[in-house]
Amino acid sequence: MDNDNFTCTAENEAGKARDTIEINVLYAPVIENAKAYENDGVYVCNVSNGIPSTDDKLWQTGTIQVIIKESPVFTEQSKPEQIGYIDNTSSLFVDVMSSSKILSTTWFREGSEVAKIDRLTMTRKSQIIKASFHTKMVFTKGYRCTLTINKTKPEDFHNYTVTVQNEYGFSSFIKQLQYAGRSKYQGQIHFQI
Repeated sequence: MDNDNFTCTAENEAGKARDTIEINVLYAPVIENAKAYENDGVYVCNVSNGIPSTDDKLWQTGTIQVIIKESPVFTEQSKPEQIGYIDNTSSLFVDVMSSSKILSTTWFREGSEVAKIDRLTMTRKSQIIKASFHTKMVFTKGYRCTLTINKTKPEDFHNYTVTVQNEYGFSSFIKQLQYAGRSKYQGQIHFQI
């Protein structure tokens, strides 16, 4: 993998000594987790052999930015079920992280692509989303993909699949719009003072 030679020279009244050692890195570091996107970030390496450099620094530092090139990832905020009410607006959404620009978002209902009609609106918005990184909830750049169904009808309660594509591939997520009855607040709302 990586290797280099390092030479140390020491000198005092008794004389001068010099030694060279070769350091071989035999394998890349192992980062243990199941989510590749968690390996994105800036990596910093600090090393010291106890001897100051020519600019009098005891520690040397190197940094590298790592970007994992993978298909889009749905966050934990994307739930598999959402509740809808007859004659009200129902919104199905997923939050997505992507290492590159999203190229397309397509919604399907029971395997057929959802047609753009007056009652259905599909949007994709770049925004700050909530995601889990190494078991910590953080805010990061991402996308919210939404299918909005106006005046929800009984035939709208189905499974929907959203497929999101970037330059490295595509990912799909299944959402179920569940029937919750008629809205309690249909018609006019009256306030009593």
